[in-house]
Amino acid sequence: MKVFVTSATGWVGSEVTRLLVKEGHEVTALVRSEASEKKAKEAGVKTVSGDLESLDVLKEAAKTADAVIHTAFIHDFARYAECVAIDKAAVGAILDGLSGSGKTFVLASALLGTGDEDTLPPLDGFSAIRGAVERLALERGEKEKVRIAIVRLPPSVHGVGEKAFVPMLYGIAKAKGVSAYVDEGDNRWAAVHRDDAARAFVLAMTKGPDGQRAHAVAEPEGVRLRDIAEAIGKQLDIPVKSISGEDAVNEHFGGFAGFVSLTMTSPPTTLTQERLGWKPEARSLLDDIADPAYFA
Repeated sequence: MKVFVTSATGWVGSEVTRLLVKEGHEVTALVRSEASEKKAKEAGVKTVSGDLESLDVLKEAAKTADAVIHTAFIHDFARYAECVAIDKAAVGAILDGLSGSGKTFVLASALLGTGDEDTLPPLDGFSAIRGAVERLALERGEKEKVRIAIVRLPPSVHGVGEKAFVPMLYGIAKAKGVSAYVDEGDNRWAAVHRDDAARAFVLAMTKGPDGQRAHAVAEPEGVRLRDIAEAIGKQLDIPVKSISGEDAVNEHFGGFAGFVSLTMTSPPTTLTQERLGWKPEARSLLDDIADPAYFA
């Protein structure tokens, strides 16, 4: 198959691309820099230049593909709503290219407090911001004959080389000289290793029902934020403490404050495992954090 992948040199997308190439698919990568183009070509894939705001590029690349796997997202949590709006426009452009084709669009999303795989994202509250992108894909897919598969990721997609959630906490702890959690630290983040997440995207491209929502989650019950903070504190050899009060939390965590007190977990991923034949195999989040190479 000819597969167009966004963020094909990114954290999850690079492993998705590696698996696709290994299976014999012809991959075209969206690249936004010379470094990304070089990396993509070294991986044996074709490239098209652009980013999530290059709507015409996204539309044309989708039109010439047999399937699209969209793993790109701007992880700037200080302007989260703006980043989701950019993603929504990008998804719309991809769907414009696929409209009426019967081809497959695999969309990366987040758990969003949705319940199990068959539960739609909420219509209000914080989670509804990104949930609107899911709803757009599902509604347009049904109307315009595009097969939709949504892969929901937990807040921690971990592995050596990760730059997102847990490394952000690590960076804050290193800068502040203390590894912190909010209140009792009993809120939990579900997690999955990057390698397991990538396999879910590739499987969702050809398996499972139209309109499916898969949960690529290895630890659905979640890891306590206090345990994450303590593991980071051990790595940095710094104190670990609780922070309470909105002002104090905002001052310590900055633009990341809206996430550190949230619980983002998932029910057991039974439907995902049954529909895709997917099962997590890689090591746990706390095992990764304990590896000195994780934050190197």
